[in-house]
Amino acid sequence: MDAAAARLVEFGGTVIDGTRAALGLDVVFIADPDGTRVELMAVPNG
Repeated sequence: MDAAAARLVEFGGTVIDGTRAALGLDVVFIADPDGTRVELMAVPNG
């Protein structure tokens, strides 16, 4: 998740503060350069 979020930030995205959560899935929202929100979700390994 961290690597994917960092890569999107390299391309002009912005991680939206306070949206990172672990709810059985790792979740974070990112805004693209136009302000559109993108939700990233990842299933924990193990």
